[in-house]
Amino acid sequence: MKGTRTNGTGHRPDTAAAPRLPEPEPLLSMVNAAAVPIWVSRVGPHATWFNDEWLRFVGRALAEDDGLDWLDSVHPEDRDHCLAASVRALRTQQPYTIEYRLRRHDGIYRQMRDVARPYVDADGTFAGYVGTCTDITDERGTDEAAAYLAAIVASSDDAIISKDLNGIIHSCNASAERLFGYPAAELIGRPIRMLIPADRQHEEDDILARLRRGERIEHFETIRLRKDGHPVDLLLTVSPVRDADGRIIGVSKTARDITERKRAAAALLAQEARYRVTLSSIGDGVVAIDPLGRVQFMNATAEALTGWSAAEAIGQPVYDVVRLLHEQTRRPLDGPMAGIVQAGPVTGGRIQTLLAGRHGREPPISTTWSPIVGDDGQKVGSVLVLHDITEERRAEAAVAEQREWFRTTLESIGDAVIATDVQGRVVFMNPVAEHLTGWRMRDAIGQPCENIFRIVNESTRREVISPVRRVLSEGITVGLANHTILIARDGTERPIDDSGAPIRRSDGRMVGVVLVFRDVSERRRAESERQTAAVERERLLEAERVARSDAEKASRVKDDFVAMVSHELRTPLNAILGWTQLMAGARHDPDIIERGVDVIARNTRVQAQLIADLLDMSRIVSGKLQVDVQSADMAAIMRDAIDAVQREAELKGLTLTARIDGGLAPIAGDPARLQQIIWNLLSNAIKFTPAGGRIDVVLGRRNEHLELVVSDTGAGIAPEVLPHVFERFHQADRSITRRFGGLGLGLAIVRHLVELHGGTVRAESDGPGLGATFTVTFPVASPPSRPYGNPSVPAAAQSVTFDGLRVLVVEDEPDTRDFVARLLQAHGAVVTTVAGAAQALEAFRASQPDLLISDIGLPDVDGYDMIRQLRREAPRSQSKIPAIALTAYARSEDRTRALLAGFQGHLAKPVEATELIATVASFCGVDQNGDR
Repeated sequence: MKGTRTNGTGHRPDTAAAPRLPEPEPLLSMVNAAAVPIWVSRVGPHATWFNDEWLRFVGRALAEDDGLDWLDSVHPEDRDHCLAASVRALRTQQPYTIEYRLRRHDGIYRQMRDVARPYVDADGTFAGYVGTCTDITDERGTDEAAAYLAAIVASSDDAIISKDLNGIIHSCNASAERLFGYPAAELIGRPIRMLIPADRQHEEDDILARLRRGERIEHFETIRLRKDGHPVDLLLTVSPVRDADGRIIGVSKTARDITERKRAAAALLAQEARYRVTLSSIGDGVVAIDPLGRVQFMNATAEALTGWSAAEAIGQPVYDVVRLLHEQTRRPLDGPMAGIVQAGPVTGGRIQTLLAGRHGREPPISTTWSPIVGDDGQKVGSVLVLHDITEERRAEAAVAEQREWFRTTLESIGDAVIATDVQGRVVFMNPVAEHLTGWRMRDAIGQPCENIFRIVNESTRREVISPVRRVLSEGITVGLANHTILIARDGTERPIDDSGAPIRRSDGRMVGVVLVFRDVSERRRAESERQTAAVERERLLEAERVARSDAEKASRVKDDFVAMVSHELRTPLNAILGWTQLMAGARHDPDIIERGVDVIARNTRVQAQLIADLLDMSRIVSGKLQVDVQSADMAAIMRDAIDAVQREAELKGLTLTARIDGGLAPIAGDPARLQQIIWNLLSNAIKFTPAGGRIDVVLGRRNEHLELVVSDTGAGIAPEVLPHVFERFHQADRSITRRFGGLGLGLAIVRHLVELHGGTVRAESDGPGLGATFTVTFPVASPPSRPYGNPSVPAAAQSVTFDGLRVLVVEDEPDTRDFVARLLQAHGAVVTTVAGAAQALEAFRASQPDLLISDIGLPDVDGYDMIRQLRREAPRSQSKIPAIALTAYARSEDRTRALLAGFQGHLAKPVEATELIATVASFCGVDQNGDR
């Protein structure tokens, strides 16, 4: 509402459209010159007046305003709100405060707070309002920045009550308890109408109706009842509470006790005149001076700040009343006052200093000054506005202290911390978070949290919803420990645990999220090591159990085998001994003699076979079993084997048939060992096939292999035994040994011999009593033109002579020592024997032998140490004498150890005479004729 007014330049607008205002009085000129935007409204239409600071702020001139044109500078969304507040104020004639957005001269909207108070004419009649405008945009920004901390530790001084749409109270804060006198327990769950006087119950209906339409009710002045029945004046702000989908689910009421404010306003209206109220209603100190710098006016606030009463100050130099000090040096500042007093351009200014009050106080103030310009454009004085910023400084210091406290705390904890605003943008991160994410805080500020805090599922490698987003969408604390991987800026990946929580203001409104996470790599590593250790312990325990079981089993097998060998050797010996005695007593009975010879011969062959099997198995175990590979006719070998067992099969009443494919070419193999394979399989079939049974043998070619199949209708093999039939000493149970005899070595020897020939053997049976089939395959290859190896070695060894060869034999076992000495002496060697290492060293020095043969397991010093000492102490001419280790240590690592110790040869016990002679001959360079 614009009317006729004075703009301080002498220009008067056209008065045709509105009633003419009175000419400005001296105080009005000071108001017009103030650096604070001020407006005055009068009762009636078209009667709003603005000072020059207001016009400069919005960038308008008096001539441009008419009627309600002042609303053009208000943000469109706030116009109805402002107009309604003005209309309501003219009706209620009460002080009011309003916040809205006002467009500055540069087009930018600034957040403003107007404080308006009613004023009266000289006769006490209500005349209108006077209001001051304060730009609070920066203050709002500071409040938002501090909200992240204040929301956690501060509580609202206003009473806050939440209720549902039925008016039932759900929660209240401590201020509400104090305001209404009820403890929370007596409020929660009860209708809010209990706080409303009977004559104002309709207000609740109106409020609920407006809220259901989504409206927000602000600055609603009303009266409510305390518990003791006393009324209390309140200023209500009522807001709808919405869920995540935007539906209204409740109501939040903020109530401020304005009883005292109303009382103060009433007292002020009663005491102050129209223009004095204008200045006195300003919360800042106002001092007006004349061109000579003498105080002409000061309001109550200025009195309180300076310690001067208005009566004392008027006429005094402003230098004495308003004494400004430098904040750091505390020295007087005359410059600003001089600038204010001296004539000059029509300009103003603002500084922050200390004010040295007459009462000894030195509050920090913000001083704003502006010239007072007359109608002729000349400076007629100045106005100073003194704003006490003590509380602001205290609040800033408190916020800074809180910020520093929280910053220090967050920087010193071991967890990473990131804070965001309600859009999920980063506003803070501590050094641990910088380290884990690879981002510096200065680079991360303002970025979406997802850009900084990138996480994926450890198993699926898929991105997971950030805790920040979950908190923002659900409004709850979220804790996660679900195998999350954090991907840092440089690609480094770390397993983490993370959680998020909302940051709320005292009114419960969320203003951000705090995200806390930690690197769990070491914990994962420790857990993995514990699990690995547990698995390893279990493995070792299981290995120990298996080893113990195997050892116990091996012990039982050994005992069973010893008993079995004893049984199998004693059985034929018993028959031989018995029939020998029968034959001795029946010299003239040819039938007994013939029968006895047959029994003795048969049992001798059995015993010989047992011994042969034992020797073969010993050679197999020690790796010394060899084959003499040459051209072998399998058909002839099989016929010879069948002829060897034919009589035994006939005596048992078995049918033995053989089928041999024609045109079978010879194969490469050892004829004796091949015949042993067939004989063992046939003997096994004869042993386990009962009288009247049948044994079939088939030999033929299958693709690139020669196949031998031996099948019988005998005892068969149980399924659980079938995989073990080729193992040493294995028989289905002891009853087999008792029924059929044998050591359980035949099939084990068969398998080894077959594998030495490059073939395979397998056993098949449908079960006990259903017979068995053994299938052997040999590769078909061109047989050698001559036998492999040197089959003449045994014969050559028999003809070797060692005439004059000096041999030193070191052996602690007398029989072995005697055997070696006699064998070498039989071939012409000169042999010296000793039983220990010490004797050997003496004999070596005395006899200077050509060859040393020594055991390893000697009683005093072992053979390894002995040969080392001998090599070390012997003269150069004797240090290279050949040395052969003859020992029961037959493993490959034993042979390696012997050679490393200083022996040139290694023979494992038991050793055959021909092998020993051949080895000695090779080391001493002796040929078949005994020449060296």
